[in-house]
This record gives sequence, C-alpha cells and structure tokens, in this order.
Amino acid sequence: MVDEVITRFKSVKLHHHWPCTVCGGHTGGVNVLNESEDGTVHVCEHCLKENAIDARLALHAQRLEAQAQEVRSLIGHLKVPTYEEWLAEAQRRCGTYGRR
Repeated sequence: MVDEVITRFKSVKLHHHWPCTVCGGHTGGVNVLNESEDGTVHVCEHCLKENAIDARLALHAQRLEAQAQEVRSLIGHLKVPTYEEWLAEAQRRCGTYGRR
C-alpha cells in the first residue's frame, strides 16, 4: 500500500480528455492537468471541485469491482464471430473497408 500520492499541476498543450483515476470519468479538455509525479494518477477538475476525493475513489472502486465480476462471468460463455467473419461483414457494409 502506498503511503501518500502527491499530485501536481502540469501544463498540457493538447486539449486532451485525460482519464480520471478518482471517478473514472475524464477531464474536460483542459490546459492544466492534476497528475501524480509518476504520471499514473490523474484527477479531473470535477473531482477537485467536488472535493470528496476518498468518497469518489471508493465509489469508483466499487463500480470497477462490479464491472470485473460481470467481465469474469463472461469467461467461457462469450461467443463471438471470427475476425475474418467481422472483416467480411465490414466490407459488405462499407464497400472497401479493410482492403489494400
């Protein structure tokens, strides 16, 4: 377990929608990003405004755990077409899709 993760403001040139580690959402295409020193944790402006970081982290973790259970339940049960079948359908619908 980590003792403390410190985030800092970082200027970003691209108006990119960075994923938020706290809530699972994303930034709104901002110029200033709140990021951990190693770049693995991002905090969106919505979480900063709400100022309930631990509560939002707990809710996000709960949602991820539920999603992980749903994904695990698919193991051995998910039947999908082959890539070749998908490509043939894409070409049928879009004409030259995927052709070189």
